[in-house]
Amino acid sequence: TLQNKMKSGLFLLLMFFSCYIYAQKTTLWVKQKAQTDIYRFELAVIKTADTDGQNFIPQFIRVIAKKDNHVVQTIGVSEAFNGNVAKISTALDVTDCNFDGYKDLMIFSHDGGAGPNYGYDFYLYNPLNKRFEFDESLSGLSQPFVDSKTKTIQSSWRGGAASHGGETYRFIKGKLTMIAN
Repeated sequence: TLQNKMKSGLFLLLMFFSCYIYAQKTTLWVKQKAQTDIYRFELAVIKTADTDGQNFIPQFIRVIAKKDNHVVQTIGVSEAFNGNVAKISTALDVTDCNFDGYKDLMIFSHDGGAGPNYGYDFYLYNPLNKRFEFDESLSGLSQPFVDSKTKTIQSSWRGGAASHGGETYRFIKGKLTMIAN
């Protein structure tokens, strides 16, 4: 019947469209240059077709034990970051962000446009459960800079040509605390 033919045609059209959309995305696992003494990292990104062919959306971080190449943790990450291959291989950084003697993870999460007001997602290493845990207080800072010499974190922001400011933070008893404005 005509109705069955229309249903079949619509079904084939939907299948074609679904396959086309799926073919426009490719998931890649990108080894990160940053490592700790016991872990290495890989970042899963989806490469999407766009005008310049360089649009990537991060999905997951794999935390891999160096001693046996065992995946010990998989972390879902922000989808705000888009960049090219050179940035993707260095998207993850390791540094002791809370100054407890353990390397933590920082991954670029967003850009404020013309340069200012960028941010990172921070995952602090918990030595008790041997996991990296998302830290909302650090991740909420604009333009964070971790100063290992002074054991402080500076944050700055810009709201226009004549509107800008910053704060300085320190971890006090395990809590991020503003110490200067």
